[in-house]
Amino acid sequence: MSNETGVSPHKPPFRLNINDKDAGGYAGAALRYIEAEQTGKPVDMVLCVPNNGAVAGLADTDVVEVTCTITQNGPAPHGFPKPARVPMEWIRRVKAYERWGSEAIRTGNISLAVDSLMAHPLVNSYSLAKKLVDRYLVSNKEYIKGWK
Repeated sequence: MSNETGVSPHKPPFRLNINDKDAGGYAGAALRYIEAEQTGKPVDMVLCVPNNGAVAGLADTDVVEVTCTITQNGPAPHGFPKPARVPMEWIRRVKAYERWGSEAIRTGNISLAVDSLMAHPLVNSYSLAKKLVDRYLVSNKEYIKGWK
């Protein structure tokens, strides 16, 4: 995280001062992006973008949150070295969870929703995944008609 945020682990922890000026939150980030595209003056920002080779070992269509340089041509993700074997496996499993979960929501497929949760390293269990999906279906029944 320190590489992406520029925050050194040797700095004191962040303390919120309500009177400090900020960059405008998400609105400020959106304006900085627009300004960079319109002026052509490159700006580095952390964004969620299609991978397009930025993180070795992931599909180009996977969405990754990485530092990008914004120009008039849009965001150009910075390259990122392939993580070590164990973290890379966790990343792949979370990406599988995201892909399958998205498809489950788009298609209303209960079995795929369970599979997606089983792939997630924090769930990693059929019985827990099934329980979570069942509870989700009950608590959101007015929004999810037609799930099978």
